[in-house]
Amino acid sequence: EESDTAFCFATLFDVEKYWVLNEHRIKDGPALIPGSGFIELAREAFAQVQGAEKPFEMADVVFELPFFVPDNAAKQLLVRLQQDRFTITSDSFGDESVHARGIVRTAKPLERRCDVARIAARCQRGVQRFDDPDHHPFLDFGVRWRVLQHVAYGEREALIRLEMPEQFADELNSFGLHPALL
Repeated sequence: EESDTAFCFATLFDVEKYWVLNEHRIKDGPALIPGSGFIELAREAFAQVQGAEKPFEMADVVFELPFFVPDNAAKQLLVRLQQDRFTITSDSFGDESVHARGIVRTAKPLERRCDVARIAARCQRGVQRFDDPDHHPFLDFGVRWRVLQHVAYGEREALIRLEMPEQFADELNSFGLHPALL
């Protein structure tokens, strides 16, 4: 749906079709969209309206309610854009439930890039490795979510190494902000 100032996108989510759900679950419980999934949905809606090549920024993002989808069922999720605001809703909790909201807008292009080697040289205080794929106490993740390799700590900063499993590397072309890496 669209008007001159408002746009609404709808997706029917089911666990079998969307790995973002199927591989992101409460321990021994239902599937749910992660916060990074909401961010990607808002980014993609913005790209559809404004153009995929425009730089964007998000601000004041709030995650209000989880979006659970039971196995063998489908639920609709709506992403609304009105001017520079986005709202992600469903009827999950009766009336219209807000799952996430915030600002998404065109940004100025970056004037400089991070010097990763310089950051790495400052992050020598210690390294935390994540060899156990089941390290989270409350969530069960599928193989796509096993991206966190290690964190190198510095003084008031850290450098995180993420690595997409090779068999899913092609997905990086399908997402502006891959939910598992974000």
